[in-house]
Amino acid sequence: MQVKLTNILQSFFSDIDLDALEDMWLDEGQLSVLVNQEEERLNSDYALAKARLAYIFSSNENAVQLANETCNLVRGWHEGKDLFHAGSMVLVALEKFGFISGKGGVIELKDPADEPMVRAMLVAGVLAEFPNDLPYHNNLHFRKVLLHVVRMIAAHNNILFKGTSHLLEKSDIAKLVISACIHDIGHEGKGNIVDHKYHLAMIEKRSFSYAYPYLAAAGLDEEMLEDIKVMLITTDVSPIGDPISPVSQLRTAYEFHFGMDEDVSNINEDEEKLHEEISVLMEESHLCLLCVMLQEADIMNSAAVDYDITRYESLAISEEAGLYRSLPEDILLFLETICNKKMLSAAGCYLAEGKLEAITRRVIDDYHNGNKPYCKTG
Repeated sequence: MQVKLTNILQSFFSDIDLDALEDMWLDEGQLSVLVNQEEERLNSDYALAKARLAYIFSSNENAVQLANETCNLVRGWHEGKDLFHAGSMVLVALEKFGFISGKGGVIELKDPADEPMVRAMLVAGVLAEFPNDLPYHNNLHFRKVLLHVVRMIAAHNNILFKGTSHLLEKSDIAKLVISACIHDIGHEGKGNIVDHKYHLAMIEKRSFSYAYPYLAAAGLDEEMLEDIKVMLITTDVSPIGDPISPVSQLRTAYEFHFGMDEDVSNINEDEEKLHEEISVLMEESHLCLLCVMLQEADIMNSAAVDYDITRYESLAISEEAGLYRSLPEDILLFLETICNKKMLSAAGCYLAEGKLEAITRRVIDDYHNGNKPYCKTG
């Protein structure tokens, strides 16, 4: 299949039967407007995205230098500089990870069998740009999580496991890219605890339900869709630090499979019961890895890019909760409880090398120096 770069979204959406969809998050008119808008953006910022993301796919394997490049990129985004959209990032990923080739303004699928995954990734990139102006869970957050997912895939396949049998396959890449794009779509700024009662991954499951009809219509099979749902559920960090939290349970499953620590090497599967909706993680180690990579991409910007960016993200979360400041102790709770002071995946550890520890030290210093609130002007 060959399509012109200037008409790629229209071409891939043309075969989706929107009339057959039920319970649509966006009706056909809204989606049409969004597709046209993203087509225009794709034409204007794809070249910028390709240039600014080139460092991820370069021969440079210095984790510190790669992290500094990411820091500069994200800082620019926070200042409104060099902004490009999710669709352009998806298109770069499709090219760099071997789904498509492009020359002379024409995009061609390398393998026709990949068309449903390519179509679904492009659909997800469009859905990620439906306007959301929350202080934290906004379109920029979706782009940042997608950025970190792309970084993690590249680090895993091109650096850490290059030439081995442990490479992420195209289906793995598709699941990660799609999940990053849709993991918080439709977010309303509220959490999963309502009237002091925890509702398991209520927001994440709602985001999945919004995206599901479009991804299914794009051709994704039910097995892939169910894996993506599990991946989204495991990004739920609430209740913070509680063993019932999907993130806590994800870590238990990951340690069961991969034995990250001596004190968990004797975990018995029968002794660690996960929520029914994610119990598959005790059986499928590879899906567990994908879940961890997505969850780490979701927190990477807050935990392991730069101290100032960590403060920026903390303030954004506080503002979304109706506050306009955050305390060092708030960030420490996040770093020590949600992040557990470390990344688990090989790609997460590689990309966060030294950054998480350095940021934690700075925040501990802030705490010991009076636990003074961070504020927008500070």
